Amino acid sequence: MKVERKQSVILVPYPFQGHVTPMLQLGSILHSQGFSVIVAHTEYNAPNYSNHPEFAFHSMNDGLQGIDISLPSLENMYDMNENCKVPLRNFLVRMMEEEEEEEEDVQGDQLSCIIYDNVMFFVDDVVTQLRIPSIVLRTFSAAYLHSMLTILGQPEKYFPFEDSQLLDPLPELHPLRFKDVPFPAVNNTVPEPVLEFCRAMSDIGSSVATIWNTMQDLENSMLLCLQGHYKVPFFPIGPFHKMAPLASSTSILQEDNSCIEWLDRQAPNSVVYVSLGSLVRIDDKELIETAWGLANSEQPFLWVIRPGSISGFQWAEALPDGFEKMIGERGRIVKWAPQKQVLAHPAVAGFFTHCGWNSTLETICEEVPLICRPLFADQLVNARYLSQIYKVGFELEVIERTVIEKTVRKLMISEEGKDLKKRVVEMKQNIVAGIDMSFPSLVNTYDMNENCKAPLRDYLVRMMEEEEDVRGEQLACIIYDNVMFFVDEVVTQLRLPSIVLRTFSTAYLNSMLTIFQQPEKYFPFEDSQLLDPLPELHPLRFKDLPFPAINNTVPEPVIDFCRAMSDIGSSVATIWNTMQDLEKSLLLRLQEIGPFHKMVPSASSTSIVEEDNSCIE
Repeated sequence: MKVERKQSVILVPYPFQGHVTPMLQLGSILHSQGFSVIVAHTEYNAPNYSNHPEFAFHSMNDGLQGIDISLPSLENMYDMNENCKVPLRNFLVRMMEEEEEEEEDVQGDQLSCIIYDNVMFFVDDVVTQLRIPSIVLRTFSAAYLHSMLTILGQPEKYFPFEDSQLLDPLPELHPLRFKDVPFPAVNNTVPEPVLEFCRAMSDIGSSVATIWNTMQDLENSMLLCLQGHYKVPFFPIGPFHKMAPLASSTSILQEDNSCIEWLDRQAPNSVVYVSLGSLVRIDDKELIETAWGLANSEQPFLWVIRPGSISGFQWAEALPDGFEKMIGERGRIVKWAPQKQVLAHPAVAGFFTHCGWNSTLETICEEVPLICRPLFADQLVNARYLSQIYKVGFELEVIERTVIEKTVRKLMISEEGKDLKKRVVEMKQNIVAGIDMSFPSLVNTYDMNENCKAPLRDYLVRMMEEEEDVRGEQLACIIYDNVMFFVDEVVTQLRLPSIVLRTFSTAYLNSMLTIFQQPEKYFPFEDSQLLDPLPELHPLRFKDLPFPAINNTVPEPVIDFCRAMSDIGSSVATIWNTMQDLEKSLLLRLQEIGPFHKMVPSASSTSIVEEDNSCIE
């Protein structure tokens, strides 16, 4: 018996925490969808195989043994890309040869594609030579890439700049300022080698698509702009940490889980969590100012001080003498924490963060407002969007103890802090609505309608241009589902008759149309009204609103979409899957031909998901 080949995918992560984590999470998502996953990794910061028994691993000699790349230089990153070319190519050639040598009835996995981190751009050279399809993974925000591409397009417009311009807005890049340029600036300019590296990192080469650890509903305008630039499909399927089915640790550093026990002893919404990520280094002066700012705020805190993160020190030796004894049980200092668990803990009410993209997504998804202390690259862009556009964080502009103290207190106990909390809750709810796998987001549905226009029009034009087809049949009309409202625009242009199919009850459409006429009559509403009757819509209550409500109101884009779905455009009739005797008062003079499942002569299955008929036995 011939065994069906399983599709495999090779992942090539960049070996630093902020990049390894989303790549392994993506691997878990792909594995849950039936793919065999192989992780081709560098020897530096190799992942812990035991945490991911579902994956296969292949180690590549990166040629960087004995070199400290904990804070990688440009030369380190170029060397890594050059050194990994031959090991990856040899591995792929062997894999392809083994595929060809497999016996016909016992076949191994078939390589579908390679997904690589955009910093590992050497992969493009290898797959182009071997004619293997590839996909780029972007582990940062679309806003960050957009800012890079804008500046790379005209660097002379931005550099060099004067010290007096630091707080001036960057042209075409609101809300960024010159101090927020997403490149390492030296003497107020960016060296050409850095720009060249960023061009290489931004390029997608021969890749057929891009996967993003972001969400369409969060970064829609930026994603649309970038898709116009790259002209390949985008898959914004984040946040990965919520989509991945497995809870295996992706941490390179050892997590100190004892801090969870400490959090368990704290009051709800009382703790500020402090962590500047896996790569940042600060000086001892900033450490001391932060320590006194946290102590003087009088708020409980959990502080991650990563070994090697304080320049010139092994760990936390630079803390003021007796600091830990002085703060006692009110504060806890650890070397590394299980961050997703910490942010999800009911005791945590704020996050003092470097604003890396993984941390940004994790804190939003747990409804935790932020204090933004960015240091470089995408952190600067993320911090500005969080504080100025989304307004869910306070940006820490000055690293001084009194400023830190006031900012912590403002976040934790002021009315401004409460406003931040409300906004981050709303932001999380919008994200959850967008990633709900049981209901496509509005953006996805609009995109489907827009993307299908040209293909349908081209097909119909070809059909009409043919004098007659093989069977000599004549097109009578087009019947389309009301959600596929793009059809009306196409048939109107081509002067073809159309009919709308309603796949729901007339009671549902009547409730929508009634609310459309006076939406202000129905929302926003109060929690106390949830069981009250909806005016003119007996027997519905406010909790039965036929729209997805957020904070007891329905966003205008949702209303607009439902209006488009309810409209019949130029259609000459409507077909309903209902019956006159069931919904007579609402159908009025509409003719009934349902229920369809009883009227259809064929018993062929229409199920998209495979049915298990053994349950009948």
